[in-house]
Amino acid sequence: KQWYQRRVRGWSIENKIKFHPAKCKVVRTSLKRKNLNILYHLDGVFLCSDAHERDLGVILSSKMSYADHIESTISKASQKLGLVKRHCEVVNNTRSRRT
Repeated sequence: KQWYQRRVRGWSIENKIKFHPAKCKVVRTSLKRKNLNILYHLDGVFLCSDAHERDLGVILSSKMSYADHIESTISKASQKLGLVKRHCEVVNNTRSRRT
């Protein structure tokens, strides 16, 4: 799929956007059991492959599943709830009434 890389490179030159190869990753998306092992490169630097990647705050998985994103979101919410419970007396005392 080198034609796609050439197309992206042409687009970046046309729009005056430079890709930093060390910051780029490849996430292969396929529902097949065996993924193709194709090496991608950008400006002569081979790009590393990863099973999931965070983009615009959403974790993208190679299996097109949101399970990793949901797990991360629940974990962050639990941490914040724990912080509130530790530092807020009203939350800890469930028998007290708000006035």
